[in-house]
Amino acid sequence: MKLRKGISLIILLSLSFLFLPSNYNLATSGTISVTATTAEISFLQSGVGTDFSGTVLTVDGSPVQRSELTKTYSWSVGSSHVFLWQNPLGVSASKRYLWTSTSGLSTVQGDMITTPSGSGSVTGNYRTQYNITINAGTGGTVNLAGGWYDASTATPITASPSVGYTFKSWVVTGGVSVSNLSSASTNMTVTGAGTLLATFEPAPPPRISFNQSGVGTDFSGEVLAIDGISIQYSELTKSYNWTIGSTHNFTWQSPLTVSAQKRYVWTSTSGLSTLQSGSVVMPSNSGSVTGIYSTEYNVAVQTPTGGSTNPAVGGWYRSGQTVGISATPSTNYSFSNWITTGSLTVANPTAGSTTFTVNGSGTIKANFTSTSPHGPVNVTVTIQSSGHGTTNPAAGTYTVQSGSQMTIEAIPKSGYEWYWWDGLTVSETVDNPVTITAHQDRNITALFRVSIAPPGIEPGMIAIIVGAVAAGVVLYLLIDKPTSLKKFLKTSAS
Repeated sequence: MKLRKGISLIILLSLSFLFLPSNYNLATSGTISVTATTAEISFLQSGVGTDFSGTVLTVDGSPVQRSELTKTYSWSVGSSHVFLWQNPLGVSASKRYLWTSTSGLSTVQGDMITTPSGSGSVTGNYRTQYNITINAGTGGTVNLAGGWYDASTATPITASPSVGYTFKSWVVTGGVSVSNLSSASTNMTVTGAGTLLATFEPAPPPRISFNQSGVGTDFSGEVLAIDGISIQYSELTKSYNWTIGSTHNFTWQSPLTVSAQKRYVWTSTSGLSTLQSGSVVMPSNSGSVTGIYSTEYNVAVQTPTGGSTNPAVGGWYRSGQTVGISATPSTNYSFSNWITTGSLTVANPTAGSTTFTVNGSGTIKANFTSTSPHGPVNVTVTIQSSGHGTTNPAAGTYTVQSGSQMTIEAIPKSGYEWYWWDGLTVSETVDNPVTITAHQDRNITALFRVSIAPPGIEPGMIAIIVGAVAAGVVLYLLIDKPTSLKKFLKTSAS
């Protein structure tokens, strides 16, 4: 029986003996298994275009043209055969196909395969390449040479200028493109043959540029001094092309005051220096010096009635800075809350110890509530002799809250002087003006006396009180020079 190519058949033969002698009772059946002895092997290619028409591979030494693929062979099972994918496949001087891999019954470019019992295939995989011309103009080099490059694949490329030159741009033709024509380091992609040229130009003289960061347009004064010359805000960025190797001095001004509530403060310098005030040496290449500033706002901590705060006074704080603050109530007072104006944000307005964030200028004050069962305390200021002096505030009775402070000044009339406070503690009596804290009722008297040294006495004179001649008349003995004496009669109005 003839078998069909590549197919194993199992033929079932049934033999029936219908006409047997009467003394036989026999029925016989049998099975015959037949295995095919050949198999079909196909050769294919991937990636080679119709613009190539030559030999793509050889099989057992025989060439196979692209137009013949797919090519199928019927070989005896177990037989060995040799193939070789041709490489490269040249279309022209500017285009070719390059073998990259084999798949199927083999993974190599050329191999000997043994025909399996079943059908199979061998595929040659190719990629497209184009011939690219790469050149560098006067003044630099390129890190890649001309040659064959894979189609549609990004290839990094870098142009390096020589000393005294800078990179200018890439010039491309044909199927060549770059990601950024003005960048010395970029990616090249090819979709066809073409050229790539890096161009360079003479470098400008080296320069040092001075600039600032952080100062707003609300400041218009001097920001910087260079070699003793004032540089205003409006002049920055300021550039110099000094002689290479020369030394120059600079100073970033700080603080830069916008108003009583806002200023800019130098924090650091970057570039060729890290100093606020220093010197730079002109390099052979360009460089920069940048003064970096932060914004500060003036915050006033107001003196509260009924307690104190820490900090007790305000000051300058950076924009966005978080500041800790606490309130301590005086006797008969309790803390109530924080009161702010301007751009201050208190984390917990009802907590005696908290923080506030500075977003601009403003004030902060602790608010205390009196817990005294007696209410306000009366403070009385009394003048002993109405004709010898006055006080500020004027004599009278003043009602203030317990724990508050009050400043009193004694002002003597001509010919008199203040010498004591009656009704104050020993430590308080020696000051004029004096600041008292009202914790209880106080009766305060300013005491005056006749001035010991009368007005009109010149420096260097010695005045000796001899005695009173009459009411309101005092006799002084003045020594102007060691060898001379003279009498001076001074009358003081009473």
